[in-house]
Amino acid sequence: MNSKNLILGLVFVLLGFLFLGRNLDWSDFHFREVFRFWPLLFVVLGVNMIWGKSNRSVTVITLILIGLAIPAFIAMKVRDKVRDNIEIEGTWSDDEDSDDADDNGEVQSYGGGKQYLAEPMTDSIESATFRLEGGAAEFTMGTTEKELVEADGDLNFGNLSLKGISGNGSNEVVLNMKGKGKWKMKEHSHNDVAIRLNPKPVWDLDMQVGAGKVDFDLTPFKVQKVRLKTGAAEMDLKLGDKVDLADIDVNAGLASVKILIPEGVGCRVTTNGALTDKKFNGFIMNGNHYETSNYNSATKKINIKFNGGMAEWEVERY
Repeated sequence: MNSKNLILGLVFVLLGFLFLGRNLDWSDFHFREVFRFWPLLFVVLGVNMIWGKSNRSVTVITLILIGLAIPAFIAMKVRDKVRDNIEIEGTWSDDEDSDDADDNGEVQSYGGGKQYLAEPMTDSIESATFRLEGGAAEFTMGTTEKELVEADGDLNFGNLSLKGISGNGSNEVVLNMKGKGKWKMKEHSHNDVAIRLNPKPVWDLDMQVGAGKVDFDLTPFKVQKVRLKTGAAEMDLKLGDKVDLADIDVNAGLASVKILIPEGVGCRVTTNGALTDKKFNGFIMNGNHYETSNYNSATKKINIKFNGGMAEWEVERY
């Protein structure tokens, strides 16, 4: 048996099992962690050069691995650097006339400082849609029994507006943030928005956050649809089991998205994107989907679709 072919074959067998184990959920292995140690490849290459020509196969394999590791490492570092240091800058108008109510609803808006906005709750509201058009801020979620939607803002810069639209059996509330200033992901810029929803209606959530942090505990709510669109945000969602079927659609650029789902709910995850870091513990690869073992038998299901570029996606059961 040729020793060179043996070494080369063992390397490919090892890589094959690592990739296969990752896809079939045999082990909790993530290649991103390995990239931290890629400089050791230079150590291996140097030692092999000292040994001489008898280990040419090791030299070839090491050079191939270095050629793969360096671009991947640089790509992830660029992604993290851009996301951590991204600055959001926009414009808004403090002209109260620009926020006059129209025939379909009312608008409440303020500029800077501490802000409180509310949309009233009525007994006739059984379902509602909440739309978040957010700028650079940290958003959290809570409950309110008194109003349909409440929002507390504590901002260094920016302008919040809350608009309620009702008619034809639909109820929609839009929380919009516009502002002018610098905000970095890695630094606390003291732009905080606390959102509170009434748990009585069935909710559809439509959230667009250019850059910021989102930490939403949705377990008290009957949420049947969530649409997330973000550029460079950190998003943590905790879902409940108040509905039989929930659809989650995530479109992300440089975002880090983590979703927590109940242990007893069946979940299917579909992904589409390049240079993404996926972590779906407890899921099994089934065709082009990741599924929990109880997906087909569960009476309650959550379907998650991830679409994005250089994003980090994680789904965890609790």
